[in-house]
Amino acid sequence: MENVSVSEKHRVAAGREADDIVSWLKKRTGPAATTLADAAAAETLVESGDVVVIGFFKDSTSEAAKEFLSAAEAVDDIPFGISSSADVFTKYQLSGDGVVLFKKFDEGRNNFEGDITKDNLLNFIKSNALPLVIEFTEQTAPKIFGGEIKTHILLFLPKSVSDYQGKLDNFKTAAGNFKGKILFIFIDSDHSDNQRILEFFGLKKEECPAVRLITLEEEMTKYKPESAELTADKITEFCNKFLEGKIKPHLMSQDLPEDWDKLPVKVLVGKNFEEVAFDENKNVFVEFCKCLSRAGSQ
Repeated sequence: MENVSVSEKHRVAAGREADDIVSWLKKRTGPAATTLADAAAAETLVESGDVVVIGFFKDSTSEAAKEFLSAAEAVDDIPFGISSSADVFTKYQLSGDGVVLFKKFDEGRNNFEGDITKDNLLNFIKSNALPLVIEFTEQTAPKIFGGEIKTHILLFLPKSVSDYQGKLDNFKTAAGNFKGKILFIFIDSDHSDNQRILEFFGLKKEECPAVRLITLEEEMTKYKPESAELTADKITEFCNKFLEGKIKPHLMSQDLPEDWDKLPVKVLVGKNFEEVAFDENKNVFVEFCKCLSRAGSQ
């Protein structure tokens, strides 16, 4: 095992499946990055995982190479390689030192640009290691909730709808503008395993397709687009407004009772709360009560 202190011990940051745990153990018990002596070794590593990062350094003892190895040490669930071989440089079309992230989805490859430092590399990996749009499943949940991006936008889309691919493509187009800032997640609203998520957002199956945004900070805050259009432009506009602080949190609401204003004590739900409670022409006293009918009768 690595020679680390108790304070530096690593938890399993990847998934909980057997393959995930085996991959984690291999990473923690071996070198931070595999030395790639030739092009064949590099190709084998690239094919070994959905995401692989390789550092190309003509001098493997350089400061840039050391920064790369520090970044590799900090990432548990992605295999890293390092090479000084001219054949490897040629195969992957690099003329000088560099770092490349290879992946089996989206663009297929991302070349790092900028100063090679540990923090810069970690930000680069964070922005590119996940698909532009990731489907929520039991297998992907650890990556979704265990990642550093805590702002998630969710597309609730039944795979059975006729324009399914078109709506998913619109969502993916918008996602390209927010890499590293907002995680774009697709949820099949037809799947029985996902019904609790719909309930959590106050959605019914017949209301889908729909988009919601949530921040996973100390308090989970939900946001709803003003427009129900699922075009790339509308989704992009919604995300930009959120990042600019121009979107108010979405308060889920019960249905507004027909007789909500017939008694001296009015009934407020999410749909009419702001209109009544913040009426500038009135002084309003609001009591938050779980049993409102009993409170009203008193």
